[in-house]
Amino acid sequence: MFAGHHSLLPAIFAKFTGKPLILIAGGADAVSFPQFGYGNFRKPLLAWVTKKSYQLSTFISPVADALIFQQHRFLPENSSPQGILAFTHIDKEKFIVIPNGYDPYAWKIAGDKERKGCITVATHIETNARKIIKGIDTVLAVAEKMPAVPFCIAGCNRKDLPEHLPVNIRVTGPLNAEQLEAEYNSAAVYLQLSVSEGFPNALCEAMLCGCVPIVSSVGAMPEITGDCGYLLNQKDPETVQQLILAALSTEWKTRSAKSRERISTLFTETNRGEMLSELITNAINSKEKKRKRSEHVDAIS
Repeated sequence: MFAGHHSLLPAIFAKFTGKPLILIAGGADAVSFPQFGYGNFRKPLLAWVTKKSYQLSTFISPVADALIFQQHRFLPENSSPQGILAFTHIDKEKFIVIPNGYDPYAWKIAGDKERKGCITVATHIETNARKIIKGIDTVLAVAEKMPAVPFCIAGCNRKDLPEHLPVNIRVTGPLNAEQLEAEYNSAAVYLQLSVSEGFPNALCEAMLCGCVPIVSSVGAMPEITGDCGYLLNQKDPETVQQLILAALSTEWKTRSAKSRERISTLFTETNRGEMLSELITNAINSKEKKRKRSEHVDAIS
């Protein structure tokens, strides 16, 4: 899972022992945002080991098509191609996209509990750059414009956020799964306004709990949300404010039910398990065929 410094030695070992290697690209290993200090391809050495790991692999299994290639337009001032093929030359036949999968019984809607406002999940946001990558700067700006709407930032430490927060923002600190499920069930809307994402787990968990999603148009998020939620095509707090008002409208109940149904139908652990099993079988068979061809050529020689 993920390519980088840790994947190079296993990749070299696989090459010299004839073992199949599958790399699962998850997000940071497919992008470069040097202005935020984010992405494997922003540093020459890290970019090289990431590229070499991909080249030595039998198959690459990104969690989203966008990690293969995507024209990134979310930042108005910086439109740039992202994805593995934006930085490397690799045979497209190596790529097999397998989305993340979830257990719909692990994340549930808790009855008819009253739900208000918005929630987002953010961890490891110690630096300002990381806050921007995860869209927390946008959440703070929007919350200040909407004082009557409660906002929850779950998962991070209070010290990682500015000293003076809008009064309508509540910070939970780190949570276990049960506590996080309860927070999802207290909110009407889930916000994922990231600059870069692969296939965010928190978004899918929140949708299983009935939150209506508002997401940025990066990574797999447009594919995840479909017609259940609202898409932010460019980073703009005023547009987010309008989308929140729309999400809290009379359509909320219908979209909430559709959100859970979409994840529990399209992105299940069972589907992912079956696709991974098939990919592993294909990788083993691929190596076996190459070995037999090599032995045949040697015999002829």
